[in-house]
Amino acid sequence: MIGDLATWQRLMEPAMAELRAAAAPSSTVAEIARLRKLYSPHLVAAAIDLAEARRRAQPKFGPEVAARLIADPAGVEMASSAAVSRHKAARFTAAAGIEATVADLCCGIGGDAMALRAAGLQVLGVDADEVRAWMCAANASCQSRAARIEDPNAWSAPWFHLDPARRIDGGRRIFTLADLSPGPEVWRGVIDRAKSCATADTFGGAIKLGPGVNPAEVREAIDTDLPLEIEFISENGRMSQAVVWVGTLAGGGG
Repeated sequence: MIGDLATWQRLMEPAMAELRAAAAPSSTVAEIARLRKLYSPHLVAAAIDLAEARRRAQPKFGPEVAARLIADPAGVEMASSAAVSRHKAARFTAAAGIEATVADLCCGIGGDAMALRAAGLQVLGVDADEVRAWMCAANASCQSRAARIEDPNAWSAPWFHLDPARRIDGGRRIFTLADLSPGPEVWRGVIDRAKSCATADTFGGAIKLGPGVNPAEVREAIDTDLPLEIEFISENGRMSQAVVWVGTLAGGGG
């Protein structure tokens, strides 16, 4: 469990530095028992999660970023790597220009938001989980909002990055588009909203999917007359993700 927002905010206070330093995934039962005498069980659990998340984050983000990341292990696992995120951010800046605003929808811990911010873009992270929305804001130094992306008041921008959840309870991977959350019916609304926010003919977004998707199924599900491109990304010899580029961001319609 990711825990509640108040616990995570308390954990990151300066007064909790000793707990953050003492907690580790390899802590023995005796060490955990000692910590629980000094701090609440919820704080100790969150501190151990934080330490494990930072350990797992090193291959994705490098040791320097991982050491200051605020995240839980599941959030790190779902996040794009720094290299893939930089690749996507470069496409946004090429199409939208520096300082354009991108809505990072279902932002999670902010892996993509960090790269978008580093590229000079303004970012609004939106996530239904208030803890993840807060983590995104802290990690990417951006604004964030805890809301469902379908909410008409949640975001307003001509550019978006959308990362539908690809897991269900129990951790079983999802392979069908219809079972993603949010599903294609919401993606179409997101595309329409981005188009309505554009002041010129330049708008669009990226939808992050697993690399095993069927391109024909994706095109049928999105059902748009706008330019559409599906890019498959490999990193270190391993298929990482498929990205559906829509609108001005689509290159060549491939």
